[in-house]
Amino acid sequence: MTLKDVVEDKKGNIGALTSYLNKRPEMIQELKSNFNFDISQYTTPELLRCFLLNDFTQQNCRCGAKLKWKDFKNGWRHTCGKKECVIQQTTQTNIEKFGFKPKPNIDKTIDIGGRKSVTKSVTEKIKKEEPEANIDKVKDVLKVKGNGWEYVSYKIINNNIIYTLKKDENFIDISKGNLKFKLKNDYDLEPNTGIFKLKKYVLDYVKSIYSGIIYDNYKSDDIELDIYIPEYQIGIEVNGLYQNSEIYKDKKCHINKSDVCEKQGITLIHLWEDDLYEKRDIIESRLSNVLKRTTNRLYARKCKLVIVDYKEAKHFLDENHLQGFVMGKYYYGLTHDGLLVSLMSFGGKRKFMNSVSEEGAYEVYRFSNKMNYNVVGGASMILKKFIEDVKPKEIISYADKCWGNSKLYKSLGFEFLCNTDLGYFWCINEKRYHRYKFRKQELIKEGYDSNKTEIQIMHERGYYRIWDCGNEKWILKFVDK
Repeated sequence: MTLKDVVEDKKGNIGALTSYLNKRPEMIQELKSNFNFDISQYTTPELLRCFLLNDFTQQNCRCGAKLKWKDFKNGWRHTCGKKECVIQQTTQTNIEKFGFKPKPNIDKTIDIGGRKSVTKSVTEKIKKEEPEANIDKVKDVLKVKGNGWEYVSYKIINNNIIYTLKKDENFIDISKGNLKFKLKNDYDLEPNTGIFKLKKYVLDYVKSIYSGIIYDNYKSDDIELDIYIPEYQIGIEVNGLYQNSEIYKDKKCHINKSDVCEKQGITLIHLWEDDLYEKRDIIESRLSNVLKRTTNRLYARKCKLVIVDYKEAKHFLDENHLQGFVMGKYYYGLTHDGLLVSLMSFGGKRKFMNSVSEEGAYEVYRFSNKMNYNVVGGASMILKKFIEDVKPKEIISYADKCWGNSKLYKSLGFEFLCNTDLGYFWCINEKRYHRYKFRKQELIKEGYDSNKTEIQIMHERGYYRIWDCGNEKWILKFVDK
C-alpha cells in the first residue's frame, strides 16, 4: 500500500494519517523523499499537509535568492529579507489588496531618555508622590518626535505612570514603563504577532484595570491557566489558532479544560487570536465588565426604550458585539441622553442552530451594551417590552461557553435546556471563518469535486479546523399563549 493509497483511504484526515504513519517508519521516509528542501525541523502533520497540497518545490525570491520555508500555515516566506525586496513585496501586496501603494511608515516609538537614569528618576518621583516632575520632559520629547501628539494628563496604576496623549481628537493612554511611547497604542498587534505577545498584552491590560492578585501561568495539580484572578475565580486562556487547531489538539480540549475549571469553581474565558487582532476594544470592554471595572454605569429606569431600525442596529452590533450583526426581525434598544447604550435583537428560530422554526417561537439573536457601559436592568426591560408587543409562545437563546457559564438568562427567568454540540470554524491566515460558509453544497457550487467531503476539500485548500466550547441553550416558555 503506497502513501497515496493511505491518504485516499483516510480521506485526507491529518490526525488519522499521522497516527497511521507514526507506526510505519518506511512510509514516513517515503513522505520525506518528496521534498527537495531541508525538512528536518518540520512535524509529520505539516509534511502531510504539504503532500496534500503537492507543494514540494523550493521557491525563490524576486532577486533570485532561495526562500526559506516558514511553516505549513504560512508556507514559503515572501522575500529573502533584503530591504529592497521587502519594499517591493509590500508595495505589490498593497496594490493587489487595496489598489494603492503603502504610505511611508511614521516613527511609532519615542525614546524619552536613557533607561537607567530615567527609570531611577521616575521611580523616586513616584515614591515621593511627585509624578508631575517628569511631565516637562515628556512634553519636550513630544514636540520633537511626537508627530502631532500632545500631552493631556497622567495617572498612576501599579506604581507606573500612564500618560494620556491627544491628536486630532483621538486619545490614547501610553505607559512609560519601558521608557518608550507607542503612538498607535501600547501594543501594535498585527497578524503573526506571536502568541507570547498576545498573552502579555492581555495580562498587562488586566493589570492596568485591576490591582488585586493576578497569577501569570497559573498551575495546580490538574489545570494550567495563562492568567488566573483568584478574587473573582476567573481564568483566562489566550488561544492561538494554529496551536489550538485539529493539527495539534483534540476537538474537546477546550471544553474539557472549561469543565475541569467549573468543577473547581473557576469561570474560564477563552480569548481567540483573531479576535485579539480585530476586536480588542470589545474584548477589553467585556473583561472590564467581568472584573467589575466598567467605567460607565447606568440604570435602565433612567433610559428611554426605543425601536431601532436595521441600519442603526447593524452599526451598533458590529461595533459592540463580539460576533457582530446578524439579521433579525425586531430590534429593541435603550437610549440615554440620545445615545444608544443597549440593544437586543429577535427573530425566528434558526435552522443552522439546529432549531425548527414554528409559529410563536422566537430566538434572542444578540444582546449587547455599548462598549464600556453597564446598563443595570437593561436586558430585563427590553425583554419585557418585546413580550408585551409580540406575545410569543416561547423564546430561546444561546450563550457562548467560551466566556463561561451565562448568568444573564437565569436572571431573566429562562430555564437551562441543554449544552449544544461543539462547533468548529475553518481557519487560514490567522482568521476563523464560520463553517456554514463552507458546506459541501456551497463548495460544489464553486466547482469543487462532488465526490470529496467538505473536510477533504477544505484541507486541500489549506484550511484547518478549530473547535469551540459549544453553547448553552436557554428557553423561556409562556402559558396559555
